[in-house]
Amino acid sequence: MKTQKLMSLITSLGLISLMLLSANAAANINKTYTLKGDAPTGTLIRPIVATSSISFNKRFAALNEAEQNLFKAQYKEIGLNDTPPFPKSGLKSIYRPIVKANKTINATGSLHLTATVNANGFVESVSVLNSPDVKLAAAAEEILLSTRFDAANCNGTACKMSFPFEITFE
Repeated sequence: MKTQKLMSLITSLGLISLMLLSANAAANINKTYTLKGDAPTGTLIRPIVATSSISFNKRFAALNEAEQNLFKAQYKEIGLNDTPPFPKSGLKSIYRPIVKANKTINATGSLHLTATVNANGFVESVSVLNSPDVKLAAAAEEILLSTRFDAANCNGTACKMSFPFEITFE
């Protein structure tokens, strides 16, 4: 009788743990991160300049599983154990300077680029797929070219892979 009660308690605790893990995973998928800009003169309130379902401040390895999977979903053919290239200082190292550059350009619309990152984590080239302004495209290209990345990993080896970037200015 004691063994049966103990097994029932262990099973219940296991189900509760599984439910909590599932709830935590679901909460991580729906979380929205914000990136704040500089506070305007005369105030300490920093405006939100970008939002994402992926943390702006973490390297790829530090992202939770849901965030990693969300980012990897941009790639058509990437293995389960493969990792895409990712900025060493997190996404903020790209978003923040591009948002700042657009403050003077004041373009509206979608900016979509693809950077080719080599096996050493350096950007070899940038393709502009869409841009609302030539100056913004040039600034974003320069920012991506100067960003250091953790190289992609293909089957346990550093490899060359593209890094997609998209932001919409309203």
